[in-house]
Amino acid sequence: MEALLLPILAPRIAHQAPGVDIHFKRTSSRFPSHALEQGEIDLILGFEVMLNPPKHLNCERLFDDFMVCVARIGHPRVNAALSLEDYIDLPHILVSRTGASTGQVDSWLAEHGRERRVALTVSHFLSASLIVAQTDMVMAFPKRTAEQFAHTLPLDLPHYDTVMVWHPLQDQDIANRWLREEIRAACATLDHQSPNFGSPSSGK
Repeated sequence: MEALLLPILAPRIAHQAPGVDIHFKRTSSRFPSHALEQGEIDLILGFEVMLNPPKHLNCERLFDDFMVCVARIGHPRVNAALSLEDYIDLPHILVSRTGASTGQVDSWLAEHGRERRVALTVSHFLSASLIVAQTDMVMAFPKRTAEQFAHTLPLDLPHYDTVMVWHPLQDQDIANRWLREEIRAACATLDHQSPNFGSPSSGK
């Protein structure tokens, strides 16, 4: 989310409110309810299915996204005809903030009676992408973010809603309302931006 949204949001804020400082952080838990309720953080952004926010909080859909396959150029087993079965048979890198050995894709595969081999788990997508570029491992990654740095291959994987969550006590807070509007405006431009690397090709 940070890599996707900040390149759009940061220039907007710098232009409209140059004295405002914005802090993005990765939380230690999947959903930091206490920090949100205490006002330590203003907003939470992420996949709704992963956040699973409590019902008493405000949750607004920003856009949808879905997982795609990212692989190195010239991968001997990956091309535009890659099927879900072929994908499962490959060695995978999992990006996990907590170090868990399974992720949302694994949960979805398990629901459909399938399982993949996670050969390596890392904590950040940057290291994962560098490793993918040098090995035959592949990575499942949200399409909107992946297209910022690579060609992608579509697969029969689920779509996810990306949401913004805030506490009802912040509904009328002027600064929080302004930030929510800026995030909405930044997200609204995503569908009008062209990926840096064009369309998927058989070499990726």
